[in-house]
Amino acid sequence: MSSDNPQDFFAVIDRHPQVRSVIWGHVHQHFDRWRNNIRLLATPSTCVQFPPDSDDSAIEYTPPGYRWFDLLDTGDFTTGVDRLAEIPGRIDLEASGY
Repeated sequence: MSSDNPQDFFAVIDRHPQVRSVIWGHVHQHFDRWRNNIRLLATPSTCVQFPPDSDDSAIEYTPPGYRWFDLLDTGDFTTGVDRLAEIPGRIDLEASGY
């Protein structure tokens, strides 16, 4: 997770025990980690992908995907990432960024 002020963000989250997860998008890789009792989730891009745990805009030859959620009556949820069977069209692997 990248933020200009992660300490401030987590200080707010830590004060609210009802927060179970933080979910965000517009990243080019999936992300699924725990911090204390909070699950941190990001969805992969519907465009090009970057290598896992990468801070750079390197291109990875992985099909686009999306994260799905199944919200349960208990307040819990299940989630996963599904991807296309193949990369549609052509990706410029020499591009310096997307």
